[in-house]
Amino acid sequence: MKKILIFYNFKGSAELEWLMPILFNLKKKYKIFTIFRNKNAYEYLKKNERVFYEWRKISSGLYIEKNADNFIFKCLFFVFKNFLKSKYFFNLMGEKIYNTKTLSKIIKKKTNLKNFEICLFFSEFGHSSGWVDFLKKEGLVKTVHYPSNAQIYLGKKKFKHSLRGDIIFLNSYLDKKTFSLITNKKNIIISGNPKYDPTWIKKFYKKENTRNKIVIAYISRFDAVDTPYKKKLENQLIDLIKILNKLKKEIIFKIHPTKNSIHYRALLKKYAKFKWKESKKNLIELSQNCLCCVTHPYSSAGFDAIMSSRPVLQLWPINIDSEAEKRKLINQNLFIKEVPSYEKLNLITTTKSPNDFNKKIKLIVDKKNDFINTKIKRYYPPKNKTIQRILDQLEILQKH
Repeated sequence: MKKILIFYNFKGSAELEWLMPILFNLKKKYKIFTIFRNKNAYEYLKKNERVFYEWRKISSGLYIEKNADNFIFKCLFFVFKNFLKSKYFFNLMGEKIYNTKTLSKIIKKKTNLKNFEICLFFSEFGHSSGWVDFLKKEGLVKTVHYPSNAQIYLGKKKFKHSLRGDIIFLNSYLDKKTFSLITNKKNIIISGNPKYDPTWIKKFYKKENTRNKIVIAYISRFDAVDTPYKKKLENQLIDLIKILNKLKKEIIFKIHPTKNSIHYRALLKKYAKFKWKESKKNLIELSQNCLCCVTHPYSSAGFDAIMSSRPVLQLWPINIDSEAEKRKLINQNLFIKEVPSYEKLNLITTTKSPNDFNKKIKLIVDKKNDFINTKIKRYYPPKNKTIQRILDQLEILQKH
């Protein structure tokens, strides 16, 4: 009998990058089937050509969920949950929608598999899923939570949902306190991030010659904001370009996969005197031996450079003129009140203004090693054998 592993994808390539090294190894033992939360999730994965290519090689089939699936039951499920507040009927509808029989029907319809057993269901921890809740209750399939990034979580972070999976993998020792608030401590495994395992980096990422280049992980938000804030974004990029012009280094722009307005190109073409190019390669690949990586405030992109022992320099924040403007940006997820964990832990170098940024990037270019942060090693398990560490825990899970 074939063993099936289901990878449930909420938002595209980010969560798959974390899980890919594990799936790559598990494909020897399991048939892998992918369910996408919606069409957008599939399209976002498709935009990351390298990850999409590798995923197609290991996934035996796919299914994209639609709002029309189990429509009547979902309507009743919503009504009993939000209006009638009936726990009994809410659970009854949930059990009719989310169960192994439904999963088996989907797999049989989308593959040529007939005789199989569903063993594992992987679901990223940042989203709530009826599948996890009711599969756990049914007790026939082991459910697994995992991160979709390398972020470190500190303090009492607000979560809108609990994590009910059988096991949850976390990147850092510092994450445990936060996640103990929303899941059973016994289910938490501090595994580290498998995409940083040296065996995976050697297999999956071709080392690029970026030794004398600066990588900029740029979030191009120009199409997502109103005119006054767009002007501020333009001024910030123009100031950055003027600073880079003086350095006379080649610049590699790694553009955010979804916040990718092409307006930045017009500003580069108008003001840039340096050689620049865009790259779709992963930041791990680009930052392995670059001079430094430049990121936005609140962006977790810098973790790939930090884990590669490269200096990370943060752009200066844009001034917000009023509380009304701040509220508007918060509603658009363009402004975050909380200071990020990597900033609290002094893992990156922050800047306050264009002048401050100019001084610090010149020091980096002049090979001042003070900007390479080694403290990250205190917070993560050793990168060596991270993949095997996770595989061993999954083996133990299957035996219980």
